Amino acid sequence: MRRFAKNLIFFDGIHGMVRFVLNQSHTGAHRPVMDRRSFLLISLAATAVFSTKAAAHEGHGISHIKFSVTITKRRGDTLHIALTMFNQGSAPVTLEGLTVDGAEVLKLDRMVVAAGSLSESLLCVRFPGAVPGIFTMMVDFGEDGQGPVTVTV
Repeated sequence: MRRFAKNLIFFDGIHGMVRFVLNQSHTGAHRPVMDRRSFLLISLAATAVFSTKAAAHEGHGISHIKFSVTITKRRGDTLHIALTMFNQGSAPVTLEGLTVDGAEVLKLDRMVVAAGSLSESLLCVRFPGAVPGIFTMMVDFGEDGQGPVTVTV
């Protein structure tokens, strides 16, 4: 639908869009119109491009590491835990630390988890009082990042 008016707002019933057209009467050409669909596509593409740091460092980070927790022994306020890690990424990561809010980590084996491998680290956690039924450990892989691991007793 084309109309020759200086400025025109119309509803295109076929596509369900409201368009604003600026007619340049001396050339007969219309300015390009950005509809809602184009705006959404450009917004999504810009978000994808500018929000991912992982594109430059593929294989880094800890989102590709899967964790499994097994409590091997419980003595009073102390838990002995086997933390199994599977690195699904393409780069090795180094387990540098682990923290538990309100508890003390007594023993932790620092280790490198190679790409595509399964590794296990043994640790001991002592609580100041009773051991809670559920708690979160923050696993630290240094430059590669940190992540939470939920433990259910």
